[in-house]
Amino acid sequence: MVCRVVRAKLFQYLDEELSPYQRAALERHLASCPDCQRRVDLERTFWGTYIVPLRPDPAPEEVREQVVRLLDALPSRPPERQKRYLSRHSLAAGIALILLGGFLGFGLQRLWQRATAPLAQLADAAVEQHQKLTRTLLEGGSLTSEISRWLPCTTEWKPRMSRCSSFRSRGIGN
Repeated sequence: MVCRVVRAKLFQYLDEELSPYQRAALERHLASCPDCQRRVDLERTFWGTYIVPLRPDPAPEEVREQVVRLLDALPSRPPERQKRYLSRHSLAAGIALILLGGFLGFGLQRLWQRATAPLAQLADAAVEQHQKLTRTLLEGGSLTSEISRWLPCTTEWKPRMSRCSSFRSRGIGN
């Protein structure tokens, strides 16, 4: 037997839980290995100093009999009704979580689509405005005067439609 195996079985040896064959093999190793023998002696000393003296007194016979009677009165396994109750609630909770995840996923997808659509529309509008202003310039109009008339209508929070209506009818500012 190797020291690693002896260390793994040390407490079983001290509790006398090993089979006679394993116990004999371990004792042969202890006879030939001073390190393992020292560990066993150290554990025995520890047990003798701390574990045995501090172990509580056994319960009186009346108390032990009462505990045994109470344990015997308990059903050996939970009733089927409780099992079904737990499984129904588990199933309902699982379905609720799946539905919640689906609704959240669908809602987030719609929110994402709504967030990206205005950006695309804004880009299209910017290109369209650029093209309209360029067309005005190419047709011989003054770009500076056109921009100075059009810009106040687009930068105000609440544009006055009366001032901007002339641009909308000519195609600028739409």
